Formats: sequence, C-alpha cells, structure tokens
Amino acid sequence: MNRGKTERLLNLVFALMATTRPLSREDIRQSVSGYDPEASSRVL
Repeated sequence: MNRGKTERLLNLVFALMATTRPLSREDIRQSVSGYDPEASSRVL
C-alpha cells in the first residue's frame, strides 16, 4: 500500500472515530484530506 493511500485511510478512520454520528459521503469529502469526489465514490 502506498503512503498516500495509507494516509488517506488513516484520516478516514480518525474522522469516523472522532464523531458521534454517522457521516455522509459529503461530510467525509469535506473533512478528510485526500478524498475527492471521484475517489470517494469508488472507495465508499
């Protein structure tokens, strides 16, 4: 796994752990660095 992908996945995990409510794709796109609309539609 390359560093960019690892960092992006860790950022996603941290964002999900830091919230008390479910996050929408739009919330994730806005709060997780490294996610763009194209990537998040493939990953999520």
